[in-house]
Amino acid sequence: MNVETMLRDKVKPELNYLFTEVPAWRDGGYDFGWYCREHAYVSYFVCRLLSLRARIHCGDVSLAGPEGEMLLSTFGEDSDHAWISLEDTCPVDLSVVLRHFGWTVPELAIVFGVGRRGEYIVSYSSEMESVVKEPLRTRLYHLQYVEHSVLDVPPVELLDNPYVFLHKPPGGGLTQELGDDIYEKIIYHVYRVAIGELGPYFRYISDQVSSLKRIANKNAHASRKLRTLLFQELR
Repeated sequence: MNVETMLRDKVKPELNYLFTEVPAWRDGGYDFGWYCREHAYVSYFVCRLLSLRARIHCGDVSLAGPEGEMLLSTFGEDSDHAWISLEDTCPVDLSVVLRHFGWTVPELAIVFGVGRRGEYIVSYSSEMESVVKEPLRTRLYHLQYVEHSVLDVPPVELLDNPYVFLHKPPGGGLTQELGDDIYEKIIYHVYRVAIGELGPYFRYISDQVSSLKRIANKNAHASRKLRTLLFQELR
């Protein structure tokens, strides 16, 4: 199984299940419900554990319809978007889930690089620019990424303090509810799913809360195992 297939068929469904919510208006803005930073954070470490060169990127994203109509956009908003690069492929984005929105759009299995992907075309730029305003001649859905920055934090420091990158909710978030090492446990769980050592929870556990609690309870030694594997990868 190649990397794209593994991320598409094993990692993305599990992450989407653990983190994705129905879109809603929150804090004065429209939240896509994607938890893009959590997706980027966990997928970054899973790829590093697989001895793949990965980096975390932040910027803006927009989705336009076949006639150029804007469906989603972070451009000009207070929020931003996050994704990873993998070896020489960018963007790699596991957070894009469109089934929760009120309009019908084709499925997009995974964002893995630029170019044509089914009824979508993915474009990428590292320069600051405005969203495309003219209808696309291709008559495809257009997912546009514009990179603003690349996270420059050593992996061990990022593991020690997830909130160097993740946004910490006022109530403390998952670390408050499930322990300071919950993200390490999630990373280790998803890594085991990726390598086929463990079946994905989305197939047989009915809800996110139960799944996260089970991950917290079943991975007592995740921090030690994760750091041992990561240290080997960094040597």
